[in-house]
Amino acid sequence: MSPLTAVFVLSGLCLIATALGLLWRLRQGRLVRNRSQQTPPWHPATTTADPVLGRLGLRATIVQMSTEVCAHCPSVRRSLTAISAADPDIAFVEIDVGSDLDTARRYGIRRTPTVLFFDAHGSQAGRVEGPATQSRYRELIDDLLATGAEHTAGIEGSRGGSYGR
Repeated sequence: MSPLTAVFVLSGLCLIATALGLLWRLRQGRLVRNRSQQTPPWHPATTTADPVLGRLGLRATIVQMSTEVCAHCPSVRRSLTAISAADPDIAFVEIDVGSDLDTARRYGIRRTPTVLFFDAHGSQAGRVEGPATQSRYRELIDDLLATGAEHTAGIEGSRGGSYGR
């Protein structure tokens, strides 16, 4: 192989690797809305989560799936804890999927951190795979709550009161 051909091949491989890396990075922390009913509703009693934290929030529940060896999980936990502390109608639950493999399988968890968003009725509204900033999580939650309020206007929630803001 001539030196010029080798340079072109290496340059092409570098461009492909860069494009794949950028695509992967764009997908980090991106909300994926649940469009099917294949995901089971959230039932906190069936997990190993703390029963005090395992309750459904009045408007939403945020569930972080993490593992002990996850490098980003502590920062995600701090962000989500701060969000739920600022709004008492939003519950936060963290599950160690390393010790609760059934839950990991049930919700199709392939990596950590994965954050699942559930509405007031326990239906999964979306998920974020990979880390995101606290402001990004807040933006996603506000969007999900606003979307849920639009779709359920006039419907009473399971805990009394209206489902929206």
